[in-house]
Amino acid sequence: MTVHTLGKEKHSNFLAQNRIDPITGDLLKENDEIVICASCKSAFLVDSWEYMDKKHCEQSLTLKEIPVNEVVRINLVAKNKNLDRLAFYKVKTVEKFYKQKTLVLESGHFIINKKKRGEIIIYLEEIDTIRIEKDELYSYLANSFLFKQRQEDFYNLIITTKYNKAHKVFISEYEVDRIERETNFLRKYNGLNHIQNTNIPLIISPNEKVNLDVYF
Repeated sequence: MTVHTLGKEKHSNFLAQNRIDPITGDLLKENDEIVICASCKSAFLVDSWEYMDKKHCEQSLTLKEIPVNEVVRINLVAKNKNLDRLAFYKVKTVEKFYKQKTLVLESGHFIINKKKRGEIIIYLEEIDTIRIEKDELYSYLANSFLFKQRQEDFYNLIITTKYNKAHKVFISEYEVDRIERETNFLRKYNGLNHIQNTNIPLIISPNEKVNLDVYF
C-alpha cells in the first residue's frame, strides 16, 4: 500500500477540502499519514486502513498519488447511488448469551461477523425488510435491581431477506436512536414498496446539496 504524509504546501489542495476519515470521523490534517482507496478515492488514516484489513470497496489497491478535487453538479438520484456505493457504517452491538455478533454496512452489502467464523453477507438487493423489535426479557432485566436499574431498553435489529431468512443482531436503545438519526435503514426497508424503491441513500448525508465532490 502507498502511504502519504500530508504536507502543508505539497498537499494544500487536499487539506483545503477538510476531508474526514470515514471510520474515526477525525479531520485529516498536516503530518497525518493517510491511504487513498484506489476504487472510490476515499482517504483513510493508516490505522483505519489496517482496521479494515487493508481493504475497501472489496479490493486492496491504493493510489500512488493524491487526487485533485473538482466539484461537479450531478442529479440527486446519482448522488444517492454514490452515497450507497461508498457507504461504510458500523452498528454497535451488544453481547448476548456470551456471544456478540457484529454488523457492518460496506459497499452494497451488510456483513454479519466479518472475518469471523460463520460470516454472513447480505446484499442490499436481497433485503426485504429491516425492523427493530424490543427484547422484553433483557429490557426487564436491565431495568431491575440486578443491573442497578440502568433505565435502558434493548432491541433486536432484524434483517429479513426476500428468501424469508431473518438475521438478528442485539443492540441497545442508544444504538437504535443513532440508527434512526444517521441512517435510512428503517425507512428504506420497511416493507412498503413505494418507500423501499425510492432513491433515498442508506446513510444520511450531513450535506443535502446536490453538489458532489469528485476526485480525479
